[in-house]
Amino acid sequence: MNSFLVIGLGRFGVSVAENLYKMGNDVLVVDKNPQFIQQISGSVTDAVAGDCCDINVLKSLDAASFDCAVVAISADMEASILITYNLKLLGVGKVLAKATSDAHEEILKKIGADRVVFPEKQSGIKIAQELSSHDILDFLELSTDISIFEMTLPKKWAGKSLRDLSLRNIYGINIIAVKKANSSDFEVNIDPDTPFEETDTIVIIGENSKVERMKK
Repeated sequence: MNSFLVIGLGRFGVSVAENLYKMGNDVLVVDKNPQFIQQISGSVTDAVAGDCCDINVLKSLDAASFDCAVVAISADMEASILITYNLKLLGVGKVLAKATSDAHEEILKKIGADRVVFPEKQSGIKIAQELSSHDILDFLELSTDISIFEMTLPKKWAGKSLRDLSLRNIYGINIIAVKKANSSDFEVNIDPDTPFEETDTIVIIGENSKVERMKK
């Protein structure tokens, strides 16, 4: 379980926070609007009303203790930049910030944002999936329930073949491609009896809930 500090409860912030929490993470959300805090309080670990432009508020939340902070504010560019700067100043290891323009993105990166996202291109659930799992390298939503995941091979699968794993029967998911460490191309015609190697990258397709169950 990882710990996340999500600042700003617009549509994107709410989506990231709720999905991170559903994935079993510890999630603290902060927003200036007490009404937003009240609405989300039952869907995350904790919710606090406060203005994170004030570095003392971030200190009181022990921001530096979180594995990652998500700055989900972008309409107020000044607030977005100041909060991102203060989080890095306090020593937060990873800061993901939301941007609305190329110029905004460039500024956020220059002041230390580890990653900048454009919610119009990347959904809240996709960001949550990527933040929640170190194994997932890429993620494509086919529908609200079904997705394609590119991920490193789970260690417990190394040395086992498709037939051994029986993923379709056990989890209801399918491996549709594999890439070897010494190759840049994916192989889609997978031999069901060839054991996977620990350094393999795989592509799987399935329902989001079933993929989450598989990862546990």
